[in-house]
Formats: sequence, structure tokens, C-alpha cells
Amino acid sequence: MNLNKANFAVAKVASTDKTRQELNTIRIEKNFTAASNGYSLAIVGLPKQNNDEVPAVIETAPAKSIKPFNIPAKSAKDITFYKMKCFPDLNDSVYIDVKETNKNGTATFVSTDLQSTSRPTIAKEKCHYPKVFDVFPANDTHRHTIRVNIDYLINMLQVAKTVDTHVDIMVADTETLPIEFYSKSDEGQEFLGLLMPVRK
Repeated sequence: MNLNKANFAVAKVASTDKTRQELNTIRIEKNFTAASNGYSLAIVGLPKQNNDEVPAVIETAPAKSIKPFNIPAKSAKDITFYKMKCFPDLNDSVYIDVKETNKNGTATFVSTDLQSTSRPTIAKEKCHYPKVFDVFPANDTHRHTIRVNIDYLINMLQVAKTVDTHVDIMVADTETLPIEFYSKSDEGQEFLGLLMPVRK
């Protein structure tokens, strides 16, 4: 079972509230990783799985074999990613030693470039994690899908953040009209923004 940087990037939305232990973690299951702070939730599916052709230093098993577990979100910084010229499919990949991880209270992650090998063992968090897909709206809920350029969206929100910590986002019922942004600080300073959707 292999993961990549995107799977650990979910740590950015994990809670730092010490009274909410389960939300201070990254949830790792057989087909995704997830993290939440109670206000936002990020889920990233697994990358292409490469369990057959891996260097001998990597011990792993198919993702379907893993027992779901949680690790502290702050431990994501302990994971090392390597680049490998001879195994390009392994670039920026880290493998879970499934057998070791399933049998005790720690999770073992392995990555290598054949010259160096990283094998951190991270203590699992014993806590009940919410069923992440249960919080999504039902499929029959009326909603609109708008595709946007992520870099443009990030830039827009960074500008909005200079005015206030909250922003209103208005989406029309058609993907041809721009998305509108509005915020106003306690001192009365306003922010207005428009972002054109990307054609599918």
C-alpha cells in the first residue's frame, strides 16, 4: 500500500484543538486519507498502487489488507519522500508496512531511493473517527458544480484574508457566470472579487 504527498497534505485541515483528539489526526483507510477540524474536511484517494515491483527494502501488501487507523496530523512532517530515476513510479511515494502496522499500536512507513531508506514508526491514536462520507449532502440535494482554477482561487482568498477572516461566496445557477466574493471588516473596509469559472 503506497501513499504520496497529497495523502499527507490533508494534515493542513486537521484540528489543533487538544480537546478534540480524534480531529487532531489523519485517518488512513484502504482507499483514502482524511482530516478535519470540524469546519472543513479533506479527503484524498490513494494514488496508483505499486505493490508488485518495489525494492526489497520495502515490505508492504495491497491496500485492501490494511486495518483503518489514525496518526497524529503533526507526524506528517516525519514522512520522507524520495525521487528515484530507476523507479519513476516510486517518486514521492511512501509505503505502509501493512503486516507490522496491523498487528500493534504503531504504523510503519517506508520510503527509499535505494541509497537511503526512511522507516519512521508512528504511534497510532486510539480514538473514534467520524464516518467521513456521512457528512456529505445526499445525491439528490440541489447544488451547482463550478470548476475554477485553483491558483486563481487561492490568490483571491489571500486578498480577501487581508480584509477579514471570513468571505461570502455567491455562485450563480450557471457555470458561465463569475463567482462573486464579498467581505467587510469590522472597521468597514470592503472586499469584492470575481472569478470566472473554467469551461469543462
